[in-house]
Amino acid sequence: MKKTILVLGMVLMGFNMQSKAQEMLNIADNEQMMAAIKRDFPELVYKEKTVVPLKDNRTKKQGFVSSEKESYKEGYVALIKGEKRTISANYDENFKLLGAIVHRENIAPNLEVRNALFAAYPDWRIAKNSYKAIYKEDGKKVERFKFTLTKGEEKLIVHTDMHGNFLKPPKNKKV
Repeated sequence: MKKTILVLGMVLMGFNMQSKAQEMLNIADNEQMMAAIKRDFPELVYKEKTVVPLKDNRTKKQGFVSSEKESYKEGYVALIKGEKRTISANYDENFKLLGAIVHRENIAPNLEVRNALFAAYPDWRIAKNSYKAIYKEDGKKVERFKFTLTKGEEKLIVHTDMHGNFLKPPKNKKV
């Protein structure tokens, strides 16, 4: 009973903290953030969003807090849930995209990836997959797939890049 009350209390605190973070964003910042999200992810149709401002996170140097401007890490973290994807994006104080992770479930992999999978695992079927794209500040994008393959009662977890190159040895998954 005590564990249930503790878990319920933690969940309620989490909801309260999220709503407080949203309230901290003023209206002008919220409008600029939405414009930045639409600029960086134009095709995104979102169901819900959470934006948390990061203010005054100064780094400590030799036991004291530095007042140098470069040591400030101001900006925003946005979590956007769309119909087909979830995006976690980091923005600086000027609403410039610093990096993002886009996660999608069960999308069709390109032909190159499908051919590599079927060549390596000819009698296996794709039961589930997920796609992750990592956008970096320098403009580079890293794309990865994770597949759950099945063959009868057997299951394998396989990771590939966008060209069908296998990134890790397959992992057996118990049914």
